[in-house]
Amino acid sequence: MKSLQLLADAVRLKRSTATFWRKQHYYFLSQLPPESQAYVKNDMDWFEKNSSRPDAGTIRIFLNSGARTVSGIEHESFRKRRKEFEFYADFISREILIDGSEKQLFNRRVLIQLLETFTGDPARTLTIGEIFMSVWERKYDQETDGNTFRMTMSRLRSELDRAKTDRFICSGDETGTYCFNTQCEYCIII
Repeated sequence: MKSLQLLADAVRLKRSTATFWRKQHYYFLSQLPPESQAYVKNDMDWFEKNSSRPDAGTIRIFLNSGARTVSGIEHESFRKRRKEFEFYADFISREILIDGSEKQLFNRRVLIQLLETFTGDPARTLTIGEIFMSVWERKYDQETDGNTFRMTMSRLRSELDRAKTDRFICSGDETGTYCFNTQCEYCIII
């Protein structure tokens, strides 16, 4: 029974890889005892029905020219051109490049969440409260959270640009707002 549960968990985890599972699920079914096949087959039927949705397998890309939705093949063509961009962030392949050199940010949860907040809609200006709620999932308090926010922003800026300038993340110091600098040549894949 434990092997059946492991297989069912694997099926649920791999739903996003549609092509692989379409080819493999009959093989897996044939290897299971007859009483287990119905359980896994129901799970496979759900997967088949939901993987044919129009939005399944689509990828969102933000460029200087605007946002668009692409397929996996087009995503790969942008990955091949990734060194051409001043700022390249691929949250699917877990890759960030600044001027063609890779940055290791994906092992830093808070910095990645902060970067995702800015790059999720590059043209949007965010307040400190909105950023804090998105990353730390609680309301911003100037007295207790001010230092945490400033230090984290400083760490992110130093990772992206050693000069800690407004090259990628712009700040409106007097208003307490921040935004992604859309003047740089960028490609963001979500």
